[in-house]
Amino acid sequence: MNDTENQKESQTVAEAEDVKESQEDENPKEKQKMNRAEQQAFNLEKRNVYTSETARLAGIKSGQSKRRRKAMKEALNEILSQECQDPVKRELVAKELGIPVENVDNQALILSAMYLKATKGDVQAARWCAEILGEAVQKVEVKTDVAVRSQEIEDFLRSDE
Repeated sequence: MNDTENQKESQTVAEAEDVKESQEDENPKEKQKMNRAEQQAFNLEKRNVYTSETARLAGIKSGQSKRRRKAMKEALNEILSQECQDPVKRELVAKELGIPVENVDNQALILSAMYLKATKGDVQAARWCAEILGEAVQKVEVKTDVAVRSQEIEDFLRSDE
């Protein structure tokens, strides 16, 4: 190869590189859009696979958690239904509640303690007792101005005349 051929070849390579660079420079937004589109497609694929697998695992964990809670509830019910082991507490509760000593179990012990607290003025204990009975009091806030409300009532009464 002679010098002129080498020069022509190097010019051709340089021109090709310039053309490539100019094409990249002309379309940076298009390149960025492609990258965004590719990224979105990848994210969708990843999300779909990840979501279905996560949902399956979450369902398994949820089932385990439910079984664990059920077992704990059964164990607690068993403990509460057992007879109170402390004879002094058992007799005190029987006297306070007016029930036979043999009927005092752990559940009655707890209920009597909360009942006594409630009768002494403990508001939380009173709420707890109400919740146990299914009579939980709901907090209701009224945020109307008395003057506005009375005006509405007067307007309503005048409209009937």
